[in-house]
Amino acid sequence: AVVAEHPAVADAAVVGRPDPEWGERVVAVVVSAAPPTLAEIRAFAKERLPAYAAPAELVLVPEIPLLPNGKPDLATLRYGLQREP
Repeated sequence: AVVAEHPAVADAAVVGRPDPEWGERVVAVVVSAAPPTLAEIRAFAKERLPAYAAPAELVLVPEIPLLPNGKPDLATLRYGLQREP
């Protein structure tokens, strides 16, 4: 919800992805016409959450993939999307 509050974000989902060092890392999947940078999203989140909860990765998508029930497709978000350079 915090990432979705960012003024440049139209829609967002946050998931954990496997990380060899930490076990899992926080990934923000964002829909935006004028995308923020990872640094901007991290700073925004750190103002509202503990630093460890700030996204470590940003993935920009044209839309959040949904399941037939309308909820975000977490499996696709965790494993099927590629990181933005």
